[in-house]
Amino acid sequence: MDQLDYEGFLNDTGLADDARYIPSDSVCPVCDRLLRDHAALERVLALRKIKYFDQATGRVVQKQAIPYCRCEGQGLLENRGG
Repeated sequence: MDQLDYEGFLNDTGLADDARYIPSDSVCPVCDRLLRDHAALERVLALRKIKYFDQATGRVVQKQAIPYCRCEGQGLLENRGG
């Protein structure tokens, strides 16, 4: 089996500074998973082409599984006071 080439995924050149890393406030403090509906997180996912809106089809495209928080009342932005 061929070794997977992650060089393109890890190469951050060309990404905006605020899209290089997942924002620390977008991680659930209980389970360390990602919080849904966090604007800065959604931007990072879109710029990395992991999750984005496809204008041609009018649908959200998700290229891989995203580990969203499933904690009771923690995972939704409105429940965190945001």
